[in-house]
Amino acid sequence: MMGATEPLSAETWSELGLARRETFADGRRITIYGQRTLDDRLAFGGRIGYRFGAGIRPRVEPDDPGLDDVEASMRALLPAVGDARVTHRWGGVLGVPRHGRPFVTFDRPTGFGAAGGYTGEGVGASNLAARILTDLVLERDTPLVELAWVDDVPPKWPVEPFRWLGAKAITTLGALADRKELRKNGRSRVAGPLFERIF
Repeated sequence: MMGATEPLSAETWSELGLARRETFADGRRITIYGQRTLDDRLAFGGRIGYRFGAGIRPRVEPDDPGLDDVEASMRALLPAVGDARVTHRWGGVLGVPRHGRPFVTFDRPTGFGAAGGYTGEGVGASNLAARILTDLVLERDTPLVELAWVDDVPPKWPVEPFRWLGAKAITTLGALADRKELRKNGRSRVAGPLFERIF
């Protein structure tokens, strides 16, 4: 889920500390990220939930409550944004492999290959995955085909409702630990370790 503000003033950018268009994320379990755009907007995003049955919506509407959550996170984390309007809101699907790592595989007898699992790092990772897959298809013995991504195929997710329950537990624990740590400015003693053990 993403939002972009109206163009921000030079003073606001100075206060935000993003003068060089740095990208950023923080150490939260429920990930947020952002960047200054070429036209001086703040593009800010976050990951929101799992739909039962891994349902994929054909479209994320601009009034989706998940986008409200992302905007609230932006305003809480970056108060210098003030009351700047969010003029653009959009969202999409994030596919996460069970083992949480990118992978590339190619089955020579069938001629089928696959690459994926980038979990938010798709621009650079998809380029590397395509080069690995190309070398596998063309049977090139390169350093790329020796990378840990090759044939690191993730295990299947459990069936519903266990998949939904697990996703809900991870999201709830992660959000709880993040809230406690932000409030106390210290480590969550229960929710954080439990999140890490499960996830």
